[in-house]
Amino acid sequence: MSIQRTFYENAAALLNPYLPEDGVVLDLGNGGVINYDFRRLRQLDCADIVVNRSMAERYADQKKIRFFQADATNLAAVDSECYDAVILQTVIHHLAGPTYRKTIRRVRSAIDECRRVLRPGGKLLIVESTVAPWFHAVERAVFPAMELFFRLCRFGYVYQFSPAALRRLLTGTEGLELTCSEMVDVGPNIWIMGHSVPTRLTPCGVCFYALQKNPAAF
Repeated sequence: MSIQRTFYENAAALLNPYLPEDGVVLDLGNGGVINYDFRRLRQLDCADIVVNRSMAERYADQKKIRFFQADATNLAAVDSECYDAVILQTVIHHLAGPTYRKTIRRVRSAIDECRRVLRPGGKLLIVESTVAPWFHAVERAVFPAMELFFRLCRFGYVYQFSPAALRRLLTGTEGLELTCSEMVDVGPNIWIMGHSVPTRLTPCGVCFYALQKNPAAF
């Protein structure tokens, strides 16, 4: 967290007002950071493809925090309508598949699963890395070549949307209504592929989206 302290602090400032008092929250794709105020919650479930053991040990004395393994695109072991809020923090770009179409399908599957496990009126809170529209257009055009690069470098697939493209994807999900969209101040440096890079030299940024599950939709 110290590497991107400004980002995590500013993201937390946007997340905290949406965390339900005495609520049950799922932090999906949690990679090892709880930067928001979990003390107001009744229960916090942190799920990821691989459970961060050091983090689980760090919070072992917090009985309200539970860690378990789960795939964001298929939460088969999670009951429907059991969470008051779901957090996706810097997760969506890691849902990329080997093609653009598969990437879209995986992101939609994850959003659909988040909607399913939310109670009516529940909040989906997204903090996501995004890129400038021109870079998104280039990224989509060269994605087949990038797929080869990822395989050769043994680096997980990554695909970043522009703020507008991601917003369209989110608002196209039936039963979810967008209630807030803001940029997150990441500070003078941003973390890219394991390296700290001056933010002004990159096309990258971070957006915050808050969506609500329509109580009458399901």
